[in-house]
Amino acid sequence: MERNENGFTVIEVLLCVVIIATGIIAIFRPFLGAVSTLHHLDRRIEAANLLNQKIWEFQSATQESGQLTGGKTQGVLMGGEIAYHYHSQATRVDNSPRLFKVNFKATWNENGFGKSLLKDVYVLLPYKNPE
Repeated sequence: MERNENGFTVIEVLLCVVIIATGIIAIFRPFLGAVSTLHHLDRRIEAANLLNQKIWEFQSATQESGQLTGGKTQGVLMGGEIAYHYHSQATRVDNSPRLFKVNFKATWNENGFGKSLLKDVYVLLPYKNPE
């Protein structure tokens, strides 16, 4: 029986395919993890920007009216791809008539997991002269 030495055997071809596939997986796996992390950070930055906008609106309304516009509020902030739910709650600091701590919280679902972002803001009401 004569053996043809000009080609590759099936075993050699399969072994080569396995080695190449393992190399490709080893190279691209960190990239897939990085893409997932970037997607999460993009959502978190969007939530932070929307929450900051809501905080500025709250502070502006408080400064214009001279009083706290609401002790507890909630609503929806529309992002580019998803909706973020927000809650805020104001509490007096050390029984001060003018200083309040306001907790802002944005929540959203990402890949089946609940995510949240918290921010605390101190608001000082304008001083009113007694007449």
